[in-house]
Amino acid sequence: MINSILNRQPRRITLDRLIITNDNDTEELTLDPSKIEQYTINHFQNLGNTSEETPYNSSTHHDLPPEWSAIYTPKTHIQDEWYNSICNPITLTEVQDTLSSLSNNKASSPSSITYEDLKHLDLHSKQFLVEFFNMILINNTYPSEWNEALLFPIPKPKDWNCHINNTYPIVLLETTRKLLVKILTI
Repeated sequence: MINSILNRQPRRITLDRLIITNDNDTEELTLDPSKIEQYTINHFQNLGNTSEETPYNSSTHHDLPPEWSAIYTPKTHIQDEWYNSICNPITLTEVQDTLSSLSNNKASSPSSITYEDLKHLDLHSKQFLVEFFNMILINNTYPSEWNEALLFPIPKPKDWNCHINNTYPIVLLETTRKLLVKILTI
């Protein structure tokens, strides 16, 4: 209704065509779904790299640019014992408290599970989540599906014109994965 009153159209992107820059810096419009998929994947995987040919890959804080090196230098006042509690088993209270702190009306995960779905679980199901999370911590392994995400290109405030550079990514992760991470980082 607001869009109608303000006489504006929602901006959407349909990746059924894409302008691709070739190795010789010429542009071509492609309608080939496999080319579009490969080019889009490559674009978003290399989005933060300073150079697509040589992505920045640092192994220590000494290899970082000077303005970042000091930030990532190990701090001597931090004690290892402070992190011992991260290995403590997760409790039902932690799951319930964290669930109650999560926002409603957020986009669902790739499995279509929302925060509201998790909040409305019965006690038995929440206890199952606790056991599931603790198994992940004990076995140091997690579901392979948690490596997957849904990426949606959102238009920047300029015309899309079939250029992938005129978009920015929104990534949806599994809500159970985000719940576990939130419990561990609180």
